Amino acid sequence: AMEYVDGRSLDRFVAESQLTQRDRLRLFVAIAAAIAYAHQKGVIHRHLKPSNILIADADGTPASGSEPPRRVRVLDFGLARITDADVSRVSLPTETGRILGTLAYMSPEQASGDSAAVDQRSDVYALGVILYELLTGHRPYDLSGCWIGDAVARIRGQEPAPLRRWLGHRAGDLQTIVSKALEKDPERRYAGAAALAEDVERYLAGHPILAHPPSTTYQLRKLVLRHKLASTLVASALLAGASFTLNQRHMLRLVEGERIGAEEVLRFQQRMLAS
Repeated sequence: AMEYVDGRSLDRFVAESQLTQRDRLRLFVAIAAAIAYAHQKGVIHRHLKPSNILIADADGTPASGSEPPRRVRVLDFGLARITDADVSRVSLPTETGRILGTLAYMSPEQASGDSAAVDQRSDVYALGVILYELLTGHRPYDLSGCWIGDAVARIRGQEPAPLRRWLGHRAGDLQTIVSKALEKDPERRYAGAAALAEDVERYLAGHPILAHPPSTTYQLRKLVLRHKLASTLVASALLAGASFTLNQRHMLRLVEGERIGAEEVLRFQQRMLAS
């Protein structure tokens, strides 16, 4: 027997409620805190998605004129099953040796089928997708109509659309937080759900966040890796341009040297004639 939770899934709750951005962020902190607790107990969820998160009214009577307190319940730990709630999303069987989970919320390493690389940072990535969706109403990648191979390729190689596309100037530190949670390289993500929740709490409190935007060098390196052929062509063109410029300078120096030599010969001849 399990606890009965009289609540709505996260996506349904958000769709049916008039939540401000701060309300959504506070709700996300509660979700991340629940996953952080699981991580402390050595449990990795590996199947986080809105339909596996229920939002219910907490016990007690709310203050007059205020929203009722909410409680978060995270379900389906350990990839127990694929729910029917996600029939519109790309899902795969949850068998050992295959890709596990729902692709839209999978980390690159999980989508690649590398079970040995899946740890709590994979849950951080899924939380990043959920946070992105809470803030924008969209997922980082459009996987609708994709074959599984194409979907995996997008997750592994495509960068999410920046939050400013939907939030404009309000993206700010939220862009940094989401980008860190959605890093392709697990080493560059938040170490765990607790660290992600802490940064969102710092944002809500108006404190400086702990994550820092990626350096220009790092962003350029990622751009080059995503567009190897184009980068090679550009590098070749730049190299050819540099070589042409150097050759032109060398020829100009030779011409200038010859001009100076000719002027010296002419002056010598004039002195000889004068004498």
